[in-house]
Amino acid sequence: MTFVVCLFVFSAAFLCAGHFLAGREMKKLASRLETRRGEAIVTAKTNAFLPEILGLFERLSALNDWILRGWARGRVARRLEQAKTPVKITPGAFVTMQELCACAGLAAYRLLMGRLDEVGAMVAGVGFMFPWFRLGDMIKSRRFMVAKTLPLTLDLMAACAEAGLSFEASVNRIVDRMKDGPLKDEFVQMIREMRLGKTRREALKDMAARADQQDLSAAVFAMIQADQLGTGIAHAVRTEARQLRIKRSHRAEKLALEAPVKLLFPLIVFIFPTVFIVIVGPIVLKLLSL
Repeated sequence: MTFVVCLFVFSAAFLCAGHFLAGREMKKLASRLETRRGEAIVTAKTNAFLPEILGLFERLSALNDWILRGWARGRVARRLEQAKTPVKITPGAFVTMQELCACAGLAAYRLLMGRLDEVGAMVAGVGFMFPWFRLGDMIKSRRFMVAKTLPLTLDLMAACAEAGLSFEASVNRIVDRMKDGPLKDEFVQMIREMRLGKTRREALKDMAARADQQDLSAAVFAMIQADQLGTGIAHAVRTEARQLRIKRSHRAEKLALEAPVKLLFPLIVFIFPTVFIVIVGPIVLKLLSL
């Protein structure tokens, strides 16, 4: 009985997580299956199984939305907004995914080891935290991309301002020529908010709060300060871009200096023992044969 329950929980977790994290891919796969095997077969299978699983997922998400309140709900919602997940996920749905991953980890441990003990509880805990860690990786990746493209974007903004364009026109011109990425998404949302009635300062502050990236926050602060003092924004933006490039070079030098220290552990644990075995091994074998 326990085996059947664990198998059911593992299957439900896999299907629900796959549906919410890769919705577009599932739609493409469904369309391919419809063209190859026939629309009637795919529709019958989908209508027979998926609605019940998705309905259960939605009910669990609604329950978690009701349980999450105050600080915890705000923190999860903020992390989801910073990560910009491909599919819109509510805080309750994210916590439901964590719970299903924990059940999947516990079921996998039960299937592999044939028992449930303290190690299984640890596996369930790791499964529960896995979506949170994955969300953190997505946020770090977006911050890195913002830091990488920000100096050039500020230089282009300064050039547009020096050419006589207004701030809104400069941002529109830059967005039209930027490659798709986190920084472009933030600028597009900032322009949309300004068109809906927000002031320039409010839109800039909201963009810095959403991205939560140190370099972008410094650039936003420089632009707001230049706007308050009435000075030209071009000089402030170009100066900030120069400072960001200097900071990036210092960061690269720091990482280069840290590399030898990080190499010590692999050298001591993996390389030195191997070299010792290759050099001393034949000598030991020859002495033992005497």
